[in-house]
Amino acid sequence: MARLFLRVVFLLSFVFAGLGLLSPDELPVAIEGVYNTTLVIVPVTLEHAQSLLPAAYRSKLLAPDSAAYPALAAGKYPMILELGREKDAGPPGLNVLDFQEAKLEVPNVARLAGSSTPFLYKRIIFVDDYVDVIGSYLQYGLNTTYNSFTPSNSSASASFNYAVDGTVTLYPPYAGPSATGPVTINVEGLHFTSRFEIRGPYACSAWQ
Repeated sequence: MARLFLRVVFLLSFVFAGLGLLSPDELPVAIEGVYNTTLVIVPVTLEHAQSLLPAAYRSKLLAPDSAAYPALAAGKYPMILELGREKDAGPPGLNVLDFQEAKLEVPNVARLAGSSTPFLYKRIIFVDDYVDVIGSYLQYGLNTTYNSFTPSNSSASASFNYAVDGTVTLYPPYAGPSATGPVTINVEGLHFTSRFEIRGPYACSAWQ
């Protein structure tokens, strides 16, 4: 009954948001929990970054902000990997999900015509929880797939620390437009643990 009530509240909120009757800050929290994640900045060429985007967005990739990516070499574009887990995640009061995840993302995509507002495009998300696969797609339209991780079943682990050893190996179709095998790239990573709240979904035009 509680789940049904929350779904009705969220559905009405999203309808009101779509009609412009609610601002993003007025939407109720849809998902909350704890991120325990390493953000990895992968420097790639413009062509590589564009190959990860739908055709309609490839010409809308903005040049990276040097203040946000000070270590990025000239001519390179950031691809972001999120490697870690979500803990105690779910709708408020139903924080029952603990799962590993890996996300491949391309920042600085200008999705709105005539606007330079940057958006983060989530190319693909891998998780080890079927509930999250279904929920991510139905609620947000995210390209989420179920995968196993090594070590497996680390939801029961006493430690949730993740580290990047200085390189990341990408495999086709994520290794670049002309890659026929794996590509290893030097990277930089930042680990953090933080509570999060997700509100929405909300139309991209709200951020114009």
